[in-house]
Amino acid sequence: MQCVDDSFLFSPSSTAFAFMQTRNHNCLNYLTNIVYKFNGGVLNVYPVDLFEHIWIVD
Repeated sequence: MQCVDDSFLFSPSSTAFAFMQTRNHNCLNYLTNIVYKFNGGVLNVYPVDLFEHIWIVD
């Protein structure tokens, strides 16, 4: 279920949970990158553009 960008379901929260359970450093890299990109803030989904396209299809 891990996406190409190392997230789980494009969700920082589910990726953080996966990291806490597995200590998979790819998860940590995903989280670190988005925290750095947004100056300490985290969106509820990332990347947003992909999520919006999937939302429309659903």
